[in-house]
Amino acid sequence: MKDFFYIIIGAVLVNNVVMVKGLGICPLFGQGNDSRAVHGLSASVLLIMLLSTACAWPVYRFVLVPFGIDYMETIVFVLIIAGLVQLAEILIERFLPGLRGKLGIYLPLTASNCAVLGLLEQNITAGRDLAYSMISALGTGLGFWLVMFLFEGIRSRVDAADIPESFRGTASYLIAASIMGLSFMGLTGLLDGLFGM
Repeated sequence: MKDFFYIIIGAVLVNNVVMVKGLGICPLFGQGNDSRAVHGLSASVLLIMLLSTACAWPVYRFVLVPFGIDYMETIVFVLIIAGLVQLAEILIERFLPGLRGKLGIYLPLTASNCAVLGLLEQNITAGRDLAYSMISALGTGLGFWLVMFLFEGIRSRVDAADIPESFRGTASYLIAASIMGLSFMGLTGLLDGLFGM
């Protein structure tokens, strides 16, 4: 149980995929202040991370490695992710059509979201088992969601602030994201302090 919390807290805060590893930043700057779209995109990324981990791990272990074609892992992982994103897009369009319009191009871009592919590559190259990989995927997806949620609030504050015209928009978002990234990096010793590891 202690390991479960260690993995989750590590993936959400200490090794956050967006703020610490710099993966999956595109939706951070592209999403507006629409809370429903931010949560919808974050939920779809979390779902894709879980499903792609559940599909890619056995394919790697029981197909690619035994047949000696493990060098094709990246291509196979991209195909798995793309198929799952297409399935998610069909389901969202069918059951939540209003959300589909708000997500715009960012839902299909989940297929090329480097955070999802980075998670799969990280778990495979580290030789982790399926249980650890699934917990890691859950924590990574929650960490992505946390950053998207926090940055939504920061973005609305930055947009409302009285700042020079040359700093409005992307420049101010980059500065805010940099400060936010430093905050996450400051949590590096958190796991050692909490769990004595």
